Amino acid sequence: MQKEEGKTSFVPALIALGTGIALGMLLAPKKGSEMRDDLTDVLRRNREKALGLAAKIAWEIPRRFKIAAGVGAAKGVAVEALHEARDGVASALRG
Repeated sequence: MQKEEGKTSFVPALIALGTGIALGMLLAPKKGSEMRDDLTDVLRRNREKALGLAAKIAWEIPRRFKIAAGVGAAKGVAVEALHEARDGVASALRG
């Protein structure tokens, strides 16, 4: 299945964002206890967002597989019809 032009997957972007935030926090010049407190605060604030995103992804993946399966089935029917039409034209031309 081809991606629509101009659209990208948001999962890699979120992974990159999370990695950047984590690295930035880990490399910041703070004491370990302050860093743990900051990380705990960030995780608490973003927990609901992360759970919502996980639920959306869990719902979206099966839906996209169903769409892809439908497209694949339609393609198979179209190819079969094309072959039948080609064979019919060839037999009509032969006589």
